[in-house]
Amino acid sequence: VGIFNVLFQNFAFGKISLTSILALSLFGQTVMSLFVDHFGLLGMEKHPFKKSSFFGFIFSLAGIVVMLDISGGIDTLTALAIFFAFSSGFTSVLSRSLNGRLSEHIGGMASSFINHLAGLPLAFLFALVMPTNDISLLTQKLSPNFWIYLGGLTGVFLIFVLNVTVMKVPSLRLSLLSFVGQVFIGVLLDLALDSGFSRSTFYGGLLVAVGVGLNMLIEYLQDSRVKKEQAGAK
Repeated sequence: VGIFNVLFQNFAFGKISLTSILALSLFGQTVMSLFVDHFGLLGMEKHPFKKSSFFGFIFSLAGIVVMLDISGGIDTLTALAIFFAFSSGFTSVLSRSLNGRLSEHIGGMASSFINHLAGLPLAFLFALVMPTNDISLLTQKLSPNFWIYLGGLTGVFLIFVLNVTVMKVPSLRLSLLSFVGQVFIGVLLDLALDSGFSRSTFYGGLLVAVGVGLNMLIEYLQDSRVKKEQAGAK
């Protein structure tokens, strides 16, 4: 499933802005996460959407809107890119949910290994049959910057971390927290490398972070009140 996440985002790349891809992917993750949490899909624990979380949720949606940029107009190719960027959010949530369920049986790191092993044949097949790919370039044009080939290593640890957390944190909160982490680590890297960063991404990420923080604060206050009421009843 993770293969399709990469394919969808690669298709959208260059047709709409990176900020829009990020925003649409997050929107897709948000929608899919709401379904997973509310209905307990794929055997996940149910976390029905609470009315008290609506205010924080609005902040998160506002952050997505701030990042979305379709000022260049929408043609057929752009519409397809928007659709696939949005769909990548669905596949992202589906992939981590499946991996999380598997990690319950065989452990987080073993699940990460199976995830990459299962995706390898399909990735190899796509590399062979897709007309825009030339697999021979893997050996003909090796980059002197060896570190660009290490994305798979970081992916192993990313999936391991998600496998550990996905069964303990509601899907929607995990999507938003992961996104906030991506945005602000990206900003720090841009500043460290003296590169410019997208203000719309930063402000959008800030709004999402405020939304997540509000929801967590509201839930904490509600849980504290319930515990006090239960203690008083005893």
